[in-house]
Formats: sequence, structure tokens, C-alpha cells
Amino acid sequence: MNLKNLSIGRLILDPLYYSPQSDKLHKSASIMTSYITKNKKLFNQSQFEVLERVINAKIDSITLVQGPPGTGKTHTILGIVSMLMDAGIKRIHLCTPSNKAVDEIMSRLSQKRFIGEHTSTDFSKIDLEENLLRVGSCEYEASPVIKKHSLDVRINHCLKPALQKNKEMLKEAEEIIRNGVLDEDIEKFNESVQKLKERIKKDEYIEYFLKGSKEWLNLQDQMIKNSMIIGSTLSMLGSAKFDFDKVYQNKPDEAPPKVEYLIVDEACQSNELETLIALGVNPERIILVGDEKQLPATVISKNHYETKYSRSLFERMLECEVEPTMLKVQYRMHPSISEFPSEKFYQGHLEDH
Repeated sequence: MNLKNLSIGRLILDPLYYSPQSDKLHKSASIMTSYITKNKKLFNQSQFEVLERVINAKIDSITLVQGPPGTGKTHTILGIVSMLMDAGIKRIHLCTPSNKAVDEIMSRLSQKRFIGEHTSTDFSKIDLEENLLRVGSCEYEASPVIKKHSLDVRINHCLKPALQKNKEMLKEAEEIIRNGVLDEDIEKFNESVQKLKERIKKDEYIEYFLKGSKEWLNLQDQMIKNSMIIGSTLSMLGSAKFDFDKVYQNKPDEAPPKVEYLIVDEACQSNELETLIALGVNPERIILVGDEKQLPATVISKNHYETKYSRSLFERMLECEVEPTMLKVQYRMHPSISEFPSEKFYQGHLEDH
């Protein structure tokens, strides 16, 4: 991946870069504004400001959201997703550094669906069974709540009827052999047996090499293409599954919709290089949600401080004077406990609910 080839690449290389050509709001900004106006009571003031910041984000932009402990970070992300879905956004990628973190957001979406009342798109008509997709590695075991949204589980579900039919045919063939019953048309029977053998061979191929089969890959491409909300780790977006230029190089007209929003949670727990992997999907707008005052990325290197290898993209944006929007109301700590972190790390800006 070459950053210079990405529409948002110039901003990554130079965070203060400004181009008049990119100075335009999303075409559905007015619908988003209607959504937050109608559902304002569901968000506190700082959460509402984050939603406004997302609405005002220009194309090829990065929005920073600082979320101190207990300030409703996940609730805010769900609010952003709900607002974007109401506005008719066709493609959102939700990413985190770890499987556990992305599962948390995906399970909330699966259980609670969207926040608030719609103004344009009827939430009840959005089929999350089809439009919410969790993509993980072969070794990854999805949590029970979102297992039904897992790419592997959904593909297996589609292939299961065909596999079951072949098993039934095998059972019938075994009955014929065991009972010595042959079709009068021996040639026709032999042809049927040969077809059965080919199907069984195909079944075995799918069973042991399922993820490399043509059927599997076609279903995989279709599900990724048609899903509106895709959740994964940052590194997964660097896999062949999301190399759309290669997958659709001979059929560009069938390529999936443009990724309009890339939302990265726990953005300060991944170093910059890990976050850059996700930019391979070439999103129009990026929302980084994190807190540089909490746990940093886990890096095993003796000189990562000197080389800044452990620094997150979120932190570099801050160092380049990109202004974050801070979630200020905390719901987790007793005031006697929250007073210290508020004064020590957040300049006294942390408020108690």
C-alpha cells in the first residue's frame, strides 16, 4: 500500500494539509443533523458535540474523539453508527486492535440495534442478519452473541444444504450396494454412481480445504460486498479478503461500495503502522476513538521510545495540533475517585454524572 495512492494519504503524511477540493460536507449531512436534533436527549453535551463533529467532517478527513474512562465511548460510537445508517450510508468499517474490543461493539449492535428514532431510514427494515458482518481469522472463535454474524458461520450455513444433500445421496448408494438392488438401466446407474462419486469428492474437498474452494470464495466476496457494517481487527483489513483491487480487477463494475467511514476504537492501543493497515480499504473519512492517557500499544522493542515506534496515529495527530473532541461526563467513578484523574490527566475537564 502506497499512501500517495490513497485519497486520504496526503492528510496522513501532512495532518495540517488543506485542499479546497476536499472542503465539502457529506451529501447526507442535513439528514444527520435531523437525527441528532430528534435524539438529542439520548446524548450528553460532549457526546452531542462528537456527533456534530462527525457531521461537519469533510471528505478525506480524520476526526479525533478522546474518551476518558467511563465517559460512554461505546454509546457514542453506537450513536455515530445509528446516525450514519439513518443517513443512508452504505459502507461502514468498525475496527479495533483486538478481537475482544471489536466483539464488544458488534455485540451491542446485534443486541440493541440502533440508538434513537430514525428520521430518514427505517431502522426496523435494516436486516442485521444480512448487513452486520464480523470478519476474523481462521483461528478466531466468535463470541456466542455475534457468532451468527461471523463470516465463516454464515458461509457454512449457506453451504450446509448442499453438503447434506450429498450425504443423503451417499446413504442411498450404500443402501443399493448393501441390498444388491440395481437399476435395470445399468448404464444409467453407473452414470449416477459416477456423479455421486464426484459430489462426494467435492464434499471432501470442501470439508478439508473449504476456505480455498471456489464456492467459499464466491460467497465470501458476496457477503463482504453486500454488508453495510463490517467489524474486524485492524490487521484483518490487510488480508486478501479486502484487497478489492485484486478481487475485482477483471470485473470493476461489480466492486463493493466505497468505504465512507472507517471507525477505529481503542485507537491509542495500536501503533501507527497497525492503524495504517486499515487504510488499505481507502475510506473517505476516518474517526479515531481513543485516549492517549490510558494504555498504549503493546510493543516489544528496546528502542521504541527513541524511534516512536509505539506511538499511535491518534497521538501523532495530536502532536500535529489536530484538535480532538473530548467526552467529558464520566458515569463510572465516585466523585471522590474521579477527582484525581480529572486534575492529573484531563486538566480538570472531567465531569461527574
